[in-house]
Amino acid sequence: MIVGFIGIGTRGWPMAANVFRAGHDLVVYDSAAGRAEHFNAEVGGRAAVTLADLAGAEFIVTLLPNGEVVRNVYMAGGLAALLAPGTVLIDMSSADPSGTAMLASELAAMDLVLIDGHDAAASHRAQPLLSVLGKQLFEIGTRQ
Repeated sequence: MIVGFIGIGTRGWPMAANVFRAGHDLVVYDSAAGRAEHFNAEVGGRAAVTLADLAGAEFIVTLLPNGEVVRNVYMAGGLAALLAPGTVLIDMSSADPSGTAMLASELAAMDLVLIDGHDAAASHRAQPLLSVLGKQLFEIGTRQ
């Protein structure tokens, strides 16, 4: 699978490395100049110069400082408009649940799925990726 990973800081670097080591086609992006290239040289994968370089990903993982930054990447930064319908988005940032739910609704209107526990098919598709991001997976929240 083709995985775009946005945010390869202290927490994101080892997770992105696990994705690459698991054999997935990985494209990494970070707003810090040179960090994606450094990851590419040290770990592997491809370094994205702009968000547009992530357009072909089947999955996008974000690990950013907060929900506002996540929203800016997808909406103001224009990434959502570049992604193919059905792309699965996995946000692992420290974000406000109500803001995440609102963003998920906006992205759903663009035929993108932000995994938040309510889309069983998308969660099932993402299972192989999720299993390399963490040792234990817990489904929380309510089903609709």
